[in-house]
Amino acid sequence: MKEGYKEHYHLIDGKALPHWIIETVRKWYNKAKSDSFNYQDFVQELAIFFKWEDRLKSFK
Repeated sequence: MKEGYKEHYHLIDGKALPHWIIETVRKWYNKAKSDSFNYQDFVQELAIFFKWEDRLKSFK
């Protein structure tokens, strides 16, 4: 989560996020963590779910 915060915080800086979004991402992250966990895949899935894919193109 720390890596995601550093890389993507600028996308939400100054914006109010509903608590349910923060908690949902945290829960998904904790469920997804495993030996084969891929951070970039996780972020891409979130981007699609939240329709942020256009904002994340610069990270590819």
